Amino acid sequence: MKPRVVDDIAVLALGSDVPADVGVAIFTDTVDPLDDHVLSVFGMASDDQPPNHVRAIFMGPVNVGQSQIDGTGDNSGVFVKGGYSGAAVWDNVEKGLVGMVRARSADPAEQVAYMVPVPALNKSWPTLPVETRRLPASFNGLWTGFTSLFFLVVLVIFLMNRNKWPTTQLSAFAGMNIYALVAPFVGLMWRRYSKEFSLRPWSTRIPRFGGFKAEAGSASEKLFWAASVFFLILLPLYAQGHFIRTFHNQGDVLIYSSAFGLRDEDIEAMECPAGSGHHCQCWKSRSNHLCQHPEAGRYSMVKPASPDKGGFWNNYYHYGEISIENESVTFFPILQPLIVNLLTALTVALYGAALWRTFRSCGNDSPKHLARAGKSGTKPLPTSPRPTKPSMGSNSRDG
Repeated sequence: MKPRVVDDIAVLALGSDVPADVGVAIFTDTVDPLDDHVLSVFGMASDDQPPNHVRAIFMGPVNVGQSQIDGTGDNSGVFVKGGYSGAAVWDNVEKGLVGMVRARSADPAEQVAYMVPVPALNKSWPTLPVETRRLPASFNGLWTGFTSLFFLVVLVIFLMNRNKWPTTQLSAFAGMNIYALVAPFVGLMWRRYSKEFSLRPWSTRIPRFGGFKAEAGSASEKLFWAASVFFLILLPLYAQGHFIRTFHNQGDVLIYSSAFGLRDEDIEAMECPAGSGHHCQCWKSRSNHLCQHPEAGRYSMVKPASPDKGGFWNNYYHYGEISIENESVTFFPILQPLIVNLLTALTVALYGAALWRTFRSCGNDSPKHLARAGKSGTKPLPTSPRPTKPSMGSNSRDG
């Protein structure tokens, strides 16, 4: 059901900014249904009783612009009462406000109440700042598993590289390719999360590794943000820089000499690299000999002896260290390093975009704007001559 304009909502314009220690309500519109989500409501009855915290369960929409919430059975008789109208409905799964209490069942024995969901509020007040959540509630768990595995793999390969196992060159080669394939997804996840939580303090705009909980904007949350960026973003990026430098500065690109129609003795008479005074070498312990060649490089290819010789996709090029025989891997010159460089650059760009979304000035999304949402410059709410009750017949009454 599409949201419609709700005509019995009132907005109070504040005379001054909300105190910092009070905080500002942030409304959340979720793409996923709220079925069976545990909700919290804090309200004060109209009979001068102390305010109460109430737990509820989201049951579902009952008509256009109204949804039902039920007591959880453990409220010990405390539930939404007359006077709770306008109370915010907090979703403990989505960690945001998903509606506003409007009415409750007229039967005191029934723990049944009704709320105006955020989409209906937003329809009535188009300028109301709302966070739209497209990510599932399980996203933090996905982030935790994905980034922890990513960090551990990069760490293990980095330690292998420092211990020269199986060789310095091969571990660096493996590390740079794995990072290039995986890291862009880390960047996409961070950027998406920072966008969806754009109304929150900057320290909240990174996924909750391990389900970390802290007060928004607190010192512990800021420390968590810094630790997440350091361990999950900066350390792997540093390792990637090391892997790429090792690949470019160490090791050799080798070819199967017979596949290019070249003789070992002719290659060994050449200088590698050209003009260095060092003769090219070959590994001859294999049936197909792997050799250096002055034209074989990371961004260059060898010209075959005849047109019917040579190749690119047929395992004809290898990367390794000529002094460590039989330790090499298939390599695709030009294409493979370009892809690695481009994906690494893409990762850095995504990290930059996430940082920009984290620290950018939020404009109309800022807490200061939220605190002044009822002041001039906002579109007026629809009005009616008198408040109207929800269309629930004799089974409901105003909260």
